[in-house]
Amino acid sequence: MPLEPKSELDTTESFVNRVFTRLDEKMNPRDHAVKRNGKFVVVDTNGKVVKTFDDKKSAEKYSLGNHDDLMSVDESAWQRKEGKNKEGGLNEKGRKAYERENPGSDLKAPVSAEQAKKSKGGKSAKRRKSFCARMGGMPGPMKDEKGRPTRKALSLRKWDC
Repeated sequence: MPLEPKSELDTTESFVNRVFTRLDEKMNPRDHAVKRNGKFVVVDTNGKVVKTFDDKKSAEKYSLGNHDDLMSVDESAWQRKEGKNKEGGLNEKGRKAYERENPGSDLKAPVSAEQAKKSKGGKSAKRRKSFCARMGGMPGPMKDEKGRPTRKALSLRKWDC
């Protein structure tokens, strides 16, 4: 039986926590359809409203048909292939996704040795020197078991360390 909010004022977070404390592989797909503010909404595992319906039957039908998508946990672009640069580090999309998740952060693009020479003792040269010192001392292999460079090796190469 799906859980219903205790009241119209039941906060999203507390309601979602009650619903998804039961979250496991055997979760009833109908539990994604919940009533909020007089409407029926379908929520994903993060409690984010995916779609709104006027009646419960439509909401349940949608949640039954899209259960696998509703159960999948989305990762941000900076954690997926699409946010990573093939040559090492994060691309622009990955940096923006990281900044959205971590307010106050200000990730910048890598600085190559050529770019650092232009600033000769400036901010970018100091950033590069600091990054190379920190990342160069990190534990971990430079190649994986198949002989391919690791993300660490790629980022060090990108920064010309």
